[in-house]
Amino acid sequence: MVKQANGLEDTALKNIKLISLTSLLTTLVIVTIYTILNSPLFFDPPDSYREHGTSATGNFIRIDEEYTINTTSAITSSLYYKTGTASSIPNIVEHVNQVNSDKTYIIIRSVSDNFYSFFNKKYRYYIVKKTNQQVVSFETEKEFVAECQKLNIYPKLRSLDKFDWYNSEEVY
Repeated sequence: MVKQANGLEDTALKNIKLISLTSLLTTLVIVTIYTILNSPLFFDPPDSYREHGTSATGNFIRIDEEYTINTTSAITSSLYYKTGTASSIPNIVEHVNQVNSDKTYIIIRSVSDNFYSFFNKKYRYYIVKKTNQQVVSFETEKEFVAECQKLNIYPKLRSLDKFDWYNSEEVY
């Protein structure tokens, strides 16, 4: 009787392990399929924020009539100021990662180091005064937030894909 009970316990334990392993594998397969189907590496993301003809490496974000964020590669998005002549568009801040603006200021987070790293990127923060292109930079987010509060700048930084993209070949 004791042998039979131990045999039943062993069988039940094996069944529980098998069910647990099967559940774990099923979950991993579902998560993998979901990740692949929603990955921009395999499929283009919805074009809801893109003008026809734009791509992740050939677009610009229009901040206002003078300022744009021009994107030419995965890590090269820069803030530009349009001067009076079309041939003179100086680059103000490079490697823009996040941006936002109000009527007076443009706030920016840019990648300053480890461009290709997923976890160890280093960032710099900028406040650009629109009227005179004055740029103030900050090493830490804490300093940046303190200055934003001092200047009454309230927009939150947003990633570039949250803005309307326009075709970089368009003349504005």
